[in-house]
Amino acid sequence: MSENENYDVVMVGGGAAGLSGAVALARSRRSVLVVDAGDPRNAPAGHVHAWRPGPNCSNRSASSPPRS
Repeated sequence: MSENENYDVVMVGGGAAGLSGAVALARSRRSVLVVDAGDPRNAPAGHVHAWRPGPNCSNRSASSPPRS
């Protein structure tokens, strides 16, 4: 990483919400920098959304629409 590198988004906070947002933006082809203090504080978070299961994923429900 260079000192003068540009990003589309700088996400402040690497908790469940920050990482979920960063992943969604990266999947939309945006360059993302996540800045976090590194202290674990969101361990109880059970799920992170904005995740699209693949065709072989066991968590995919029968009512999920087919992937295009």
